[in-house]
Amino acid sequence: MTAKDFRINNWVESFFQPGRPQQIELITKKYVELSAGERLFFLENEVVPIKVSKEILLAAGFRENHTNTALVIDNWFLLEYNNLYGCYAFVIGHNRPPVPLSKVHRLQNFYYEMSGKELNIVL
Repeated sequence: MTAKDFRINNWVESFFQPGRPQQIELITKKYVELSAGERLFFLENEVVPIKVSKEILLAAGFRENHTNTALVIDNWFLLEYNNLYGCYAFVIGHNRPPVPLSKVHRLQNFYYEMSGKELNIVL
């Protein structure tokens, strides 16, 4: 991962503190600062992405659709678990391939690109 893969407020973990999700507060060319009640700077290769789970999606406001096969938010952003990719994927339409979103920061960035709004995730 490089610093350019992230945005401010993305959720990640540090290599040195696994299991402790933190939000990015500052990004430079080589360093990422994480929120932890103190100023902690990490090299870009010391930042670890968080895997998207159903629990994280439900906590972010997604809800199960009427058939319980997908999760939806804002009545248009539909995620289905895709066995081929082994993760949740954004469903564009029947004639287009799904967009795999296996990491929380990628989900946050993709949602922002599609909607212009931040996805409210609290970990």
